[in-house]
Amino acid sequence: MFHGIATGIILALWLMGLLGPVTAAAFGIVLLKFTLIVWRKHWYCTTKIQNVALIETVSSLLFLVVVSGSLLPTHLAI
Repeated sequence: MFHGIATGIILALWLMGLLGPVTAAAFGIVLLKFTLIVWRKHWYCTTKIQNVALIETVSSLLFLVVVSGSLLPTHLAI
């Protein structure tokens, strides 16, 4: 339910021009992680904690890189 509401808010902010396209697309990383967890729920619930930590760390770092890149001044943007 949360991800559906959050997706609606991000989409609305993007359509109103309050979020840039890259910033709005950064939420896609969260949706991909959520999809992986739902799709492989049994594996996610039974795997070692190191695997869960790896997924969380990688998704957090990717999110940080995308959001940081979207906040750079135009002449420095990726």
